Amino acid sequence: MDRCRRGQLARVRASRLHTAGLATPLRYYSPTFLRATARWVYGPIPEGDSALMRHQIVARRSRPPTPWGYMSQLFAVSGWTSLPWLHRITAPTLVLSGAKDPVVPPINARILGARIPNASVQVIPEAGHLLLMERSEECATLITRFLRPDVSPRPG
Repeated sequence: MDRCRRGQLARVRASRLHTAGLATPLRYYSPTFLRATARWVYGPIPEGDSALMRHQIVARRSRPPTPWGYMSQLFAVSGWTSLPWLHRITAPTLVLSGAKDPVVPPINARILGARIPNASVQVIPEAGHLLLMERSEECATLITRFLRPDVSPRPG
């Protein structure tokens, strides 16, 4: 990170159980399957947030991964780790995690925070795997404060 003064990480490693559960790319092709498995895969989605679910359906169906790309992604998250190199990150780093993320549990964020020098860990209460979308304003505020600590947030 020689060229980077600050970094932000979110959702950085899937649990083995959920990697196995994600073995089918069916949620990219079937809105019914996505709706049926969303809470298990993504964690809590705020009640009544059908806009978020519609957005996910449109996004996934408009650009689904290729079978090769999908399998490569599963292979990468199930077998690769950055732990031996995290200590080499010298830039201040913000690590974000959803407290109720079933795919990448918050313990992963805490491990990153412990291994990266000068890291700050923020676990968003009640947020799941889609925390950057479901809690976008809260995440944007945290990221802005981290990247620009000299700037006060605008009154809401």
